[in-house]
Amino acid sequence: SPLFQQGRITNRLMCGIVHYDQESPHPLLDSLPGIVHFAKLDSTHPIWSTVTLIDSEMLRAGGIGRTIVDRLTEVLFLQLLNYYAEQHDTASGFFVALRDRRLQRALTLIHKEPGFNWSLSILGDQVGMSKATLVRHFKDSIGIAPMTYIENWRIMKAYNLIKYGSTPLEQIAGSIGFGSARTLNKSFQRHYGYTPNEMRRRLQASDSRE
Repeated sequence: SPLFQQGRITNRLMCGIVHYDQESPHPLLDSLPGIVHFAKLDSTHPIWSTVTLIDSEMLRAGGIGRTIVDRLTEVLFLQLLNYYAEQHDTASGFFVALRDRRLQRALTLIHKEPGFNWSLSILGDQVGMSKATLVRHFKDSIGIAPMTYIENWRIMKAYNLIKYGSTPLEQIAGSIGFGSARTLNKSFQRHYGYTPNEMRRRLQASDSRE
């Protein structure tokens, strides 16, 4: 026979999904384990304020108009990432770099200005590290050298600009540090296995079928 809730409901289950493009992974997401369990959160933590807002908005909207819930879910996800980084000293990869003030500065510069003509000397001078120290810290925390990270970041930026916009390739190439659309094409195909124009044609074909 079916079982029914007895007495006052004291617990509720809230489920959600955060979508991201798996073909364009972010180094921060790559550093997360398969399962993250937050065992010590209680109702006094600021994160619960966001959870309460999401719950209230879901009840108010009654499943109609998810814009506010979607934005709050993004905020909650960022809060949980910050909490994970603060609470887990054994965290690896990108989270280790975020705890290193100089590496954090280096990552901020790269992310903010991907089109700059970065070199080990320039980046090291900006964060107060020698070239050898910069390379060692990057490899120890993130697992790759600084210049490789810069190349990967530029490719990821290119992927998003190409897939979610209509900016010409030559303009995209210049804005993120590639010398020309030809150079961008070669790097993009080497990384993803297809050219930017091939990706755009597939997307256009998919949109026309819908």
